[in-house]
Amino acid sequence: MVETNPPVQTRTIEEELAEQGVYYGTTHGDSMEPLLHDRRQTIVLKPLVGRAKKHEVVLVKRDDGHYVLHRVVKVLSDGYLTRGDNRFHSDAPVREEQVLARLDGYYRGTTFVPIEAAKYRAYLAFWVKNPCRFLYLAARGGFRRVFKKK
Repeated sequence: MVETNPPVQTRTIEEELAEQGVYYGTTHGDSMEPLLHDRRQTIVLKPLVGRAKKHEVVLVKRDDGHYVLHRVVKVLSDGYLTRGDNRFHSDAPVREEQVLARLDGYYRGTTFVPIEAAKYRAYLAFWVKNPCRFLYLAARGGFRRVFKKK
């Protein structure tokens, strides 16, 4: 006789936010580097109350069902333009109803860094609000293309 365990019930992010008022998880990918690294930080998301503001990090559920955690770069009348901190181009416009939550903070190891922390505000000033980062991203992309061909 083979014993099997019952299937594990997993809840969606939406269910977790609705029932607990908070969601803890990890990110996948490099689009939010250098703030969030692939599978290395635990993020804390809370439901968005009202409209998101420029520079806030929001969780979007795309029409294809994929979740994307990116920063608001422009507030539109009916939605937002978002972009990963490690990206040169903005995403397609996001409708208001696609935004599920906003980043409340993240864990670096066992240390919680809330978005109100001086460390996070310094990151905003140095990386997010600094137009020189686009020069860095463009140069890095150019170097990658050149060295990839060899």
